[in-house]
Amino acid sequence: MANFVLVHGAYHAAWCWQRVVPVLEQAGHRVSAPDLPGHGDDKAPPADVTMSSYAGRVAEVVAGFEAPVILVGHSMAGAVVAQAAELMPDRIAQVIFLTAYIPADGQSVADMVRQDTNVRIPVTRLEHDGVPCLGIEPYALGRHFYHDANPEDFAWLKDKVQTQPIAPFGAALNLSAENFDRVKKAYILCRDDRAIGFSLQRQMAARCGCNPVVTMKSGHSPFITAPNELCQLLLGLAGDSDN
Repeated sequence: MANFVLVHGAYHAAWCWQRVVPVLEQAGHRVSAPDLPGHGDDKAPPADVTMSSYAGRVAEVVAGFEAPVILVGHSMAGAVVAQAAELMPDRIAQVIFLTAYIPADGQSVADMVRQDTNVRIPVTRLEHDGVPCLGIEPYALGRHFYHDANPEDFAWLKDKVQTQPIAPFGAALNLSAENFDRVKKAYILCRDDRAIGFSLQRQMAARCGCNPVVTMKSGHSPFITAPNELCQLLLGLAGDSDN
């Protein structure tokens, strides 16, 4: 039995994993999919939404398991799970990056976005309770995050997407050879992703030492558009983590 902690990316919340959680549980594994601070049902004010609070929330969830966990981070949450692994490497069996940003030590998600020469996502800058945030309009959400979703699924999810405080994007990670570097890592590339360029995905996976690296023929959000294939990959990688 493996222990999975599934961490959502920007603009999203735990709801995005609802097609993945039952499949993993039916396979005999324990699964937690928390809302990060300020997302979903978590009512943290925007001013308290930081990379540190994100990583702290994940660390709290990991600490609730008796055995080491498999951390899965999607998109922005690649940085979140990397920072959480730095905080408690001995409690992490493996980190799986799902088409995710992996900043190096001293870099931020924003740095990774700027390195992506293939993708530019139009966003709206706004303020929520006086805190700088980003919003994403339905046309951009559909074009970049869910171009391979069917109309029914997109109609269901588009109203669940929320504004995103900017602060976590600009936070530099603190990753060390003593902690993060010694944690086992894998990467799931999404070949048809229009939110993170395929070339950048491969570069980050290689730089971070991810092994294995596997590929899905999917857009940015396979937890909605290809959940069964995603689950099979996660289960296979979970088996690898036992070796």
